Amino acid sequence: MTSDTGDVWVIGGGVIGLAPAIALAEDGHRVRVVSRDAAEDTTSAVAGGLCWPYRIRPYDRAVRWSVRSFEVFAEMARRPEETGARMVTGTMTSTGRPGAADDGLAAWYAAVPGLRQARADELPEGDLSGWRARTPLVDMTAHLRYLERRLAAAGGTLERREVVSLEGVGGPADVLVNCSGLGAHRLVPDGAVRPVQGQLVVVENPGIEEWFVAASPGETDTTYVLPQPYGLVPAPPCP
Repeated sequence: MTSDTGDVWVIGGGVIGLAPAIALAEDGHRVRVVSRDAAEDTTSAVAGGLCWPYRIRPYDRAVRWSVRSFEVFAEMARRPEETGARMVTGTMTSTGRPGAADDGLAAWYAAVPGLRQARADELPEGDLSGWRARTPLVDMTAHLRYLERRLAAAGGTLERREVVSLEGVGGPADVLVNCSGLGAHRLVPDGAVRPVQGQLVVVENPGIEEWFVAASPGETDTTYVLPQPYGLVPAPPCP
């Protein structure tokens, strides 16, 4: 596309919708985002916010995206009050033996500065391997507000209303970007889209400064503890 194209419509005001909208607006396109929910009410607002590529496929593309995300968020972490991103040290553990996990994350391990294998005394009982790293951890509510401000600064607009069909978005456009997430279940429609529910709580932080994630190969559950400015976010495995 060139900067003299017609309007670009983006459906969805979560992080997946705002990110391409900002990129297009900053490239000179006329961009309008339509979202039923305020940013703080989207699924993005309750995301853990840790930059780490676990349980992803295909590795070749997803790891490249993750490395690029690390670079972008690390730069944002220089302005944590503005962007909601900051650099935090933590541990990713597994019950698998060192080297037993899929080797597809090698490019990620090589790209993250200071990433190393955890020592035995740094692992919880029962975990046989793990990684220690300083990575971006994002306060998603603050980050979504930052993205909305950035969109507005680039000349993009944001409308709060529900879209019930792709044909009725609101006007002609050269490009329509569908980032409706779970809304695609009815909007497209796509019966294969369904919510995956887990347990997420926010408690007062007793002084924990590092993040921790337990994500073992072959298991469907993830346990994590993420220290955020607004409290501690622990997520136990789903029952």
